Amino acid sequence: VYVESNDAGASRRELSLSAEIEVAPQPRIELGAYNLDLGLSLQGEETSARVAIKNTGELELSVDIAHSEFKFLANGKPAAFPLKIAAGKELGLEIRLPPQNKTGTLRDYVLVKSNDPARSTLSVYISRYIITKADLRELVRKYGKLLEDKK
Repeated sequence: VYVESNDAGASRRELSLSAEIEVAPQPRIELGAYNLDLGLSLQGEETSARVAIKNTGELELSVDIAHSEFKFLANGKPAAFPLKIAAGKELGLEIRLPPQNKTGTLRDYVLVKSNDPARSTLSVYISRYIITKADLRELVRKYGKLLEDKK
């Protein structure tokens, strides 16, 4: 910071400031992935994806996730929201997407809300390409030889 005055000998002086800022303990959310590409999915079949939620902060992390069509499982059981994740711990969350009758590219997102003051809302984008059994048969017929082990 420069300070100017009417002092003829030193009309401009430089001041240096420094400070130590203490941040109160808080939860910190980190996701294992923000974009999940599930590749090919078969028409009419349920698809699932996994995402890791980690608390890198010093206080318990509270996580709420909502999506009207998806089911969420933690440790193989239906997830009870809000999820509570202790400091330094990680939770694997399974996202089950319902069967689809339409084909082609599907893109969805899930909002992840938490008590992390710096990142209270995050999005996980999920994409997949739905094909019919007939399309799958055609792909196997066309490219199956490329997949065979050469002995």
